[in-house]
Amino acid sequence: MSQRREECKRRLISELLAYDSSAGVLRWKKDQGRGRAGEPAGAVKAPGYIKIGLGGFGFLAHRLIWEMHYGTLGDREIDHVNGIGTDNRLANLRIATRSENLCNTRLRSDNTSGVKGLYRLRTGKWRAEIYLHGKRITFGPFETVEAGKSALAAKRTELHGAFANEGTQAILISEGVVAA
Repeated sequence: MSQRREECKRRLISELLAYDSSAGVLRWKKDQGRGRAGEPAGAVKAPGYIKIGLGGFGFLAHRLIWEMHYGTLGDREIDHVNGIGTDNRLANLRIATRSENLCNTRLRSDNTSGVKGLYRLRTGKWRAEIYLHGKRITFGPFETVEAGKSALAAKRTELHGAFANEGTQAILISEGVVAA
């Protein structure tokens, strides 16, 4: 990271932003560009995360919040436990490797089985696939979607542990249940 970018980040964290822990929102401490004191900082940008700009640089809100409370991240990532990229409450943020973060993804919009990682074969049967540390693990075939879903759930729990995510379920966090 460039020295100028680091300086902008330090200024954001120390002088310009305050964390509202009840809402999980960063607010401006004083007027800054178009932002007014007390207003939420940043805007939702693709792919669904809040981004805050300063000095021509963009910073992801969840990374700033983590660094405000726990220090620098280095090359590690922040995972949103419930899969909602705008939910930046500390209870919903956790440190993750790239592989762990990829385990906690949603069901793709082009999915036809309704089950993350389950694909129909030409034979009409179903194949399951799951990834771990960048390696694809396939198993099956299964006669039914239900059989494939059950096998995937067990394998996901075994391999992904706390980062296991079926892509459709609500995930519990300390302040309540949020639908993912």
